[in-house]
Order: sequence, then structure tokens, then C-alpha cells
Amino acid sequence: MSDYPNSVPEPPQSLTDAVQQTLAHYQQNAEGFREGTRDHDVSQNIDALLRHIDAQAPLQLLDLGCGPGRDLRTFTRMGHEAVGLETWRAFMLKAGFVELEHYYRPPGLPREQQPWLASVWRKPVQVRRS
Repeated sequence: MSDYPNSVPEPPQSLTDAVQQTLAHYQQNAEGFREGTRDHDVSQNIDALLRHIDAQAPLQLLDLGCGPGRDLRTFTRMGHEAVGLETWRAFMLKAGFVELEHYYRPPGLPREQQPWLASVWRKPVQVRRS
């Protein structure tokens, strides 16, 4: 546990092990994944996000787990201001965001053959009442 009062608690060892295995897998396969997904159709990701936003473009978007930025380029071409960041779910929750939707990719395969997760988050707007 950290000495900082608002820090995220240490994850259990099993989670830490899973994270280390995932990171090792990414390191070993990063170039092949990038090459294999360079021209990947991202329309499912884009549609999943935009259907939850009730606002006019241009939007300010934060892409967590952006990798090489394929989705960022798509959002930018659509006229949005898109920023990418690699981070943990715990940081999103700590910052007050809620998860709206998540789905594993590619669709139609058994879960163990779907190597990555796409998720849509939103930070609720706090309305001040006078």
C-alpha cells in the first residue's frame, strides 16, 4: 500500500501476474500485431463510441490503449480532436469515469481467441443546482 492517501491500492498478485504476462505477450508480438492491424477496419470501434455521444462535432476524444494511433487518425480525419493514452482501468474509475460498453475483438470467435478488448467510457457531467 502506498503512503499517498488517494493512491490506487496494489493489485492482488494474480492480477499482477496476469498484467506481466500480457505485457510480455505484447512485447513479443507488437510488430506482428501492428502489421496485421495496420489497415484493420475500425468502424465498429468508431460507431460504438459515437452512438453514446449526444453532441455535435468536433468532439474532444481520449483513446485509452491507443497503440500506434490508428483510431486517432480516423477520429482526426473526421474533424475531431483526438488524444491517445496507454493506461489502466483503475485510473479511469479513480478519475470518475464509468464504462458504458465493452466488447472483445475480433467478433465471432471463442473468447480465448479474442485477444483484445474495446471499451467505451464516459465521465458523467455534474449539474450544479442553485
